[in-house]
Amino acid sequence: MAMRYGAVHTQIWQSPDFRGLPEDAKMLFLYLLTSPHANLTGLYLLPKAYAQDDLGWEAATLERAMRVLIERDMVRYDDGARVVWVVKYLKFNPIGNQKQAIGAVNAVKRLPKTPLVCDFLKVAIGYSDTYAKHFDSLSVAYGCPIDNLAMNTPTPTPTETPTPTPAKSEQQSSSEASLPDVIPEREWEQLTGRVATAIQSQEIQQFLDEGMQPEVVVWAMQTAVAEDKRNWAYTRGILRNLMHESNKPCLTMAQVRAREAERQRRDRADPPVIDSALPELSDEEVRLIEWRGRRRQRLEVMRGGDGTTDDAPVAR
Repeated sequence: MAMRYGAVHTQIWQSPDFRGLPEDAKMLFLYLLTSPHANLTGLYLLPKAYAQDDLGWEAATLERAMRVLIERDMVRYDDGARVVWVVKYLKFNPIGNQKQAIGAVNAVKRLPKTPLVCDFLKVAIGYSDTYAKHFDSLSVAYGCPIDNLAMNTPTPTPTETPTPTPAKSEQQSSSEASLPDVIPEREWEQLTGRVATAIQSQEIQQFLDEGMQPEVVVWAMQTAVAEDKRNWAYTRGILRNLMHESNKPCLTMAQVRAREAERQRRDRADPPVIDSALPELSDEEVRLIEWRGRRRQRLEVMRGGDGTTDDAPVAR
C-alpha cells in the first residue's frame, strides 16, 4: 500500500528546474513525488514496469523522461536494485518527529542493497540533522559513517560507489524480504504459502508506518483466508479500504470491530435482495401479468368494488 497521499510543494510551479522540463519529464517527476509505491523518504523500490503501468506509457517514453530527470540531477535510479531516489524529496517533506525518523530508517532497511543509500544519507542528515542518530545503522552497513558525510562531499554515481557485501543473514534474493517483526510468519504462510517479496514487505510496513496496528494487518490476512482469497492483493485491498474509510481511517482493532458491528447492523436492518431467488420472466410473461392486473381492477369497478375477480366468478 503505499502512502495515503504525497505532498507536492506549491513552489514547484515557480521552479526553473521544473518549468524547464519537457512535458513527459514533468509528468514523471510529479508521479515520482506521489507514486503509490513511494514512502516518506523519497528513496523507494520502483520497478520500471510498475511506473509504465501506472502512467500508461511505453517503455521508450519512460526511459526518455527518466533520462532527462537523471541528467538534471533531480532523480537517480539504480537499475540493478530497481530503486529510485527523488533527490530533494526531504527538502520539501522533512522528517518531523522521532516516529517518522524510525519509519524512514525502517523503509530504507527493507530496500534491496543499493549505493544510492549513501547519497541519500548525506541529504537526509543535512535536512534532518536532529534525527541523524537514527541513521547510524544504515551508515555503518553501507560503509558511509555519518561522521564522514557532508553536504559538500562530491556525490559518486551509482556505478562508482562499491556495493557493500551483505552479512550472511542478508544474503537473499532481492525479490525476497523478511516481514516486519510484528507480523507472524505463520499468518503470512497461511495466506500465501510462500516467502514475502521485498515489495510486499515494504507495503506492509507502509501500513504500519501510517499508524495501523499490527493486529489489524493480521485480521485482514485472517479474513482473506476465511473467505478463501489466499493472496496479498486481496488482503491489501481490505487494508486500503480500512485506511480510506469515509468518516475516519480504521487503524485499531477497536475501530475495526466497531466498523464490522455497524455493517452487520445495516445488513440486518436492510437485508440484501438475492436476485437468484427470484424467477426470471420473459417480456411476454411480464406483459401478461400486467394485463391481468389491469383486468382485475376493471372488473372490481364494474362489480361495485366487492373484491371479486375473474379468478373468482360471481354466483348467478
